[in-house]
Amino acid sequence: DLQLYVVLPMLDELTRLPGADTTTHAATAFALPYAAGFLVLGPLADHFGPRMVMIMSVVVVLTGTLIVIVAPNWAIFLAGRAVQGFAAAPFTPAILVLTQTRVAPAHRLVTTSAIISAGMASAVVAQVVAQLALPMMGVGGVFGLFAAALAICLILVIFLIPRTSSTLQIRHTGTSTTEVYRAIPRLLTQRRLVLLLVAALSYLTVFVGLYAALQLAGSVGSSGELLVLRISALPAIVAIPLLSPLLVRVPGRTRLLGSVVVAAVSTLLVGILAVAGLLSVPVFGIGMLVTAGAIAIAAPATVTEVMAAAPEAGGAANALYSAAIFGGASMGTPLAALVMSFTGTGEAGLGVYALTSAALLTLACTVAALALRSDESHRRSVRVR
Repeated sequence: DLQLYVVLPMLDELTRLPGADTTTHAATAFALPYAAGFLVLGPLADHFGPRMVMIMSVVVVLTGTLIVIVAPNWAIFLAGRAVQGFAAAPFTPAILVLTQTRVAPAHRLVTTSAIISAGMASAVVAQVVAQLALPMMGVGGVFGLFAAALAICLILVIFLIPRTSSTLQIRHTGTSTTEVYRAIPRLLTQRRLVLLLVAALSYLTVFVGLYAALQLAGSVGSSGELLVLRISALPAIVAIPLLSPLLVRVPGRTRLLGSVVVAAVSTLLVGILAVAGLLSVPVFGIGMLVTAGAIAIAAPATVTEVMAAAPEAGGAANALYSAAIFGGASMGTPLAALVMSFTGTGEAGLGVYALTSAALLTLACTVAALALRSDESHRRSVRVR
């Protein structure tokens, strides 16, 4: 996930590559294959097992990163980004399958929250590292740092993830490849699941898009203030997994809908203040903190509902969920660029994107409520029969 966000602080620097055009393509070139890869490669964890999928994913992402580092022109750079994106896609579904099959049910919420929060934290860490390292190391040096991180990740996966489970058996490994891919269209006929996926699509669209809009706004804050704003969401992202033992006491559906409402209200207030010219750096930082925390609560709550909707096809369900939420991440930067192409940059453009985010989250809350209501109606009909 780090590779998805690392280019945001480097958009201006990337224009120096021969043949460079719209630098937001540097994010899109990774993000679109990333979203597609979830559907194409994500279900393979059911067949080959999470460990093997994770190892192959890291190896190919590392290869793509090396291509990016040595790229002599824009076309090769974008090709390397596409390789990175497509190969990175199955890693998250594999981790989620690992969680569902090797972690005891009592600990799954905490584990899932930690995994999703780590994905969100990568948006912050990648941007902060890139902003700090870019003046000293250049674009190639920044990607070199992340190549080293990938190498360390590969070693950890090989040596820390066991080949077989010591406590819980992997239900999905051994499923035929045909069955794995047949599960996807079958799951897409479930109204409840589709509605949940539509809701999930908005989460990282909003989160990543706000960071992209902050960068594209140009006039919002000095370099130091931009760094503070990028870091502002991190405390909430780190805190949510630690608070999971308390959050689990709140009914899952209340957590899901309540957190999305909080995120919508937060982005709405940020948008109104920005459009009115009243947005300050501390206020935007608080807005990012609240929004990030709310999304970090909503995402694992949605995973729980998605898995409940498809207990017989965990890998395929996780692939669909991952495609939705990280496909949303791929839409954040292009959507921010599109909105600001009409509104202009600066504080007003940032405000309009925040208002757009509030509308997306309101839609997400509505469709999630319909999904949960649909499930409740189904349960009542089953009880009646």
